[in-house]
Amino acid sequence: MVPAPASQSIHEAVSFELSIKAKDSIKTALAMTIAYAIALLMDWDRPYWAAFAVAFVSLTTVGQSVNKAALRMSGTLLAMAVSLIIISLTAQNRWLFIVLLSLFTSLCAYKMGGQRASYFWQVSGFVTAIICFDSGPDPTDAFNTAIMRGQETGMGILVYTLVALFLWPNSSRAAFFESTATLTKCQTEAFLNCVELAQGRSTTSGSAELEAAELQAQNNFAQLLLAAEADTSEVIEQKAGWRQFQVQSTALTAALQHWRDSLSEISHQQLMDAFPNLESFNGEISERLKAIGDMQAQRPPSRQPAQVTLPADLQVVEALSHYDRAGLAVARAHMRDVEKLTRDLFTTAARLWGFSDQNVEFGATTTQVQFALPDRDRLIATARFAVMQWTAFLAVIYIGDLPGGFGFVTMVTALGIAVVQMPGFKVRTLSAPTAYAIAFSGIVYLLVMPQLSSYLQLAPVIFAATFAICYLNHAPQQMLGRALGLALFSVICAISNDQSYSFISVATTAMMFSTLFVLLAVANYFPFSMRPEDVFLRMLKRFFRSAQIILAAVSEEPRGTATPPAQWLYAFHVREVATLPQKMAAWAAHLNPENISANNPQQIQTLTAKLQLLSIRLNQLTKLQADTGAAAQLHLQADLQDWREQMNTTLAEFALPNTPEPDNSGSAAPTSEPGRQLRAKLAGTEGDILNSSEAQEVYQLLGAHRGVAEALNAYGELAQQINWQALREPRFA
Repeated sequence: MVPAPASQSIHEAVSFELSIKAKDSIKTALAMTIAYAIALLMDWDRPYWAAFAVAFVSLTTVGQSVNKAALRMSGTLLAMAVSLIIISLTAQNRWLFIVLLSLFTSLCAYKMGGQRASYFWQVSGFVTAIICFDSGPDPTDAFNTAIMRGQETGMGILVYTLVALFLWPNSSRAAFFESTATLTKCQTEAFLNCVELAQGRSTTSGSAELEAAELQAQNNFAQLLLAAEADTSEVIEQKAGWRQFQVQSTALTAALQHWRDSLSEISHQQLMDAFPNLESFNGEISERLKAIGDMQAQRPPSRQPAQVTLPADLQVVEALSHYDRAGLAVARAHMRDVEKLTRDLFTTAARLWGFSDQNVEFGATTTQVQFALPDRDRLIATARFAVMQWTAFLAVIYIGDLPGGFGFVTMVTALGIAVVQMPGFKVRTLSAPTAYAIAFSGIVYLLVMPQLSSYLQLAPVIFAATFAICYLNHAPQQMLGRALGLALFSVICAISNDQSYSFISVATTAMMFSTLFVLLAVANYFPFSMRPEDVFLRMLKRFFRSAQIILAAVSEEPRGTATPPAQWLYAFHVREVATLPQKMAAWAAHLNPENISANNPQQIQTLTAKLQLLSIRLNQLTKLQADTGAAAQLHLQADLQDWREQMNTTLAEFALPNTPEPDNSGSAAPTSEPGRQLRAKLAGTEGDILNSSEAQEVYQLLGAHRGVAEALNAYGELAQQINWQALREPRFA
């Protein structure tokens, strides 16, 4: 082997040293060093507040950092205003003080559980607590404390932003456009899977993986779009267009999933016989998706979308039972949705990538105003947070010399508001990183810093320590350890112009975190048990109870004639059914392996996928029930009454997975198949499916009922294979 030249070896060494991991660590360390220098030069109190801002807004790309910085700064500004209001109203009443503070921070904890601006609410909550408790016994110092927090946070954000812009700027542009291509590729694969299902050349065995890939691609695109809107000129200039692309692609993903689900309930031969031009339809949609991918690769589309319809062979359709006609009607409706959405998505993509001559403004995306519906799981998390905060506050008042004093309450607020929203959070995941961070920071603080006499000597220490913490905790799953490491380094070292050193401060911090971890461990069982197994089973009960209420409401009077409280309660259960399967999937990933040793872990994930399918079916049924005319509903009312009673009984049985069963299944399967009963009952009826809009409504509504029955049966078959007793067995973990 010929040895590499010396220059090449040096180049390779430099390339290795300056990996993305090293570059990100260098940028954070440099910004931290500069932020400390400015704060000390300005003789500001608590310079570590500027360091906090640098530590928590430093992310992989400039766009992500700018977005997080904006949320942190706006959250800090809100906290400044709220804290000053609370202090001004409660300067002489500590109980009213903690009540108002707890109410606001609990509101922040609840809002943080949502999908929008969660970091904004997290910052607002814990910064309010910091300002309130840091003001000390003298409320006149509150204004200065609030202003100091705001200006140091702003300075830290500004410093890191400038460093990130001028030193190895890493735009999210490439990652964003790559996520766009990945999303289109996933949707193309999902469509081809639907085509294979329609032609009978495939089964649904791989559909779960496809749906997971689609969801991951959609979520990744949404996250990177936020970053690209801050640092990518093409996205900034056409923000409305990209928002429209996001809405349309999300709708297409859902439509493909619905179409895929409907294909599992009908014969592929019936589908191909009923729609003679199905091959032409599939070919046109495939060409549209290919053209969208070509435009993303800067290749012009070969042609514009062609008009395609799905005329039915009436002779074939009329020979089928009403039950099979319903399945065809539902599948046809989903295929039409796919056709419309791919056409709209093609038009949007052509304008975004400059392959359209139309000079028309993008339409603004609108959101429908709905009832203010509480989220039960976010309420539970908020209650746990409030209990922890009140426990800490009462402990500081009634237990003498509690480590940290009111700083303990601040730390409980800052850490508790984040961990209560984490599925399957375990205290031991924080104990080791915290111990390492305290030991490392204590060594620097007690052994290294006393030997330094100027900032020129201190700066390399700050840079090296920050670099080491960031470099060793660079992986996404290590972000919490990285944040704790940087925060503890800043707090323990307590860098200031009037520097002092005390072993007691390090020991106090260690004892405070030990006490905090005990409180977090207790909060995992009180006031609600947060063992993943317990949470999973509770959510399962809630899902089927809400499904039972929804199904019972389908046979009652139309929603528009119900009282406002009844409408609100109905909407609450609809959202429960829509959101619980995804939550259960998140918790299923944290189930104790010993508790599911009797089960195949893949079975639990498949079970949540079956629940997701049932959720989609119920959602379709509720929408059709709201949109279908009274005449069509009346036509099916008597025919479906027995079926609904049977389904209600089945849902009630599934809602009690803790009921002991002789076969130890823990969940009763239906004694008979409602779908099969419905098929037999309607097999001999006659009617026209396509010539009447009222008949179309009848068959779509019938198909929605059929879909619920089939999805519930699929769940029941899998539920009988689960060893529920293993999940119910109490363990301390």
